[in-house]
Amino acid sequence: MTIYLAGPWIERKAVKTVANLFQERGFSLTSAWYDSQEDTLQEGDFQIQADKDCRQLLAANVFVVLNWGVSEGKATELGLALAWDKPCIVLGPRNSSNIFHYLPEVFHAPTFEMAVKELTRLQASPPLH
Repeated sequence: MTIYLAGPWIERKAVKTVANLFQERGFSLTSAWYDSQEDTLQEGDFQIQADKDCRQLLAANVFVVLNWGVSEGKATELGLALAWDKPCIVLGPRNSSNIFHYLPEVFHAPTFEMAVKELTRLQASPPLH
């Protein structure tokens, strides 16, 4: 089971910590954006990073978003995951301003343990496609 892990850029160090926790539980991650040491991306790197993120998301079995604040990137990635029929998990509070969090195919996990339980269930289930 491979995960694309999304979250706010400014929280990337905390996202990396959660990525490590998923790996400790036996999950693989296709995302690596949170490994960046840069505080901000330079405009010349936008397309490169967006292309990389799209490829990594497409390669994942499941999309998990850490819903810790506003981020255009994670909202866009959720839209891509839904369009590509990826199972989606919102970890943390639901964002009442993002109506897509309320779709029935988006699982809400208020805690890390609930996200792990859902990932384990998905791993044991045969693919729908």
